[in-house]
Amino acid sequence: MRKWLYLCITIMLFSGIFWFSSKDADTSTAQSDEVIIKLRLMTEEEIIKHPEKASDIRHIVRKAAHFTFYMLLGVFTFLTIYEFTNALEFSLLSGQIMTMIFAGIDEYHQSFVPGRSMELTDVLIDSTGALLGIMMLFLFLKSKRKRKPFDRVYYFGR
Repeated sequence: MRKWLYLCITIMLFSGIFWFSSKDADTSTAQSDEVIIKLRLMTEEEIIKHPEKASDIRHIVRKAAHFTFYMLLGVFTFLTIYEFTNALEFSLLSGQIMTMIFAGIDEYHQSFVPGRSMELTDVLIDSTGALLGIMMLFLFLKSKRKRKPFDRVYYFGR
């Protein structure tokens, strides 16, 4: 049951990331501005009065979103593979490779969206976010295995 839940969440994350990158530049900017306002980094009036500052904050918000979404994608890709294979190292490697490939494909797809471009730095940020999430989970699961190596039921409720 759990593996199917992880698979569904992973598919939803892949789809959500693809959906966000399908938005044109104006829509993407408006979404970033909404986040800036909700986080109380700037007011709507300040965004209008100080476009340079808004652009800098928007850039940080977008890169943080890249990192965070791909960290989640990496975690759930890893969990999905691990639940199906029960192979820790294989899940680490294949999860990272899958998220890196998707990051590259998504950036390439984004180059066809009006006002958007393909950025290698975004692929690197995405891959780093995925790697951090995957490595944290990998190390956590590895430490659990060392403590009680043969009793998977104890840790995962099976």
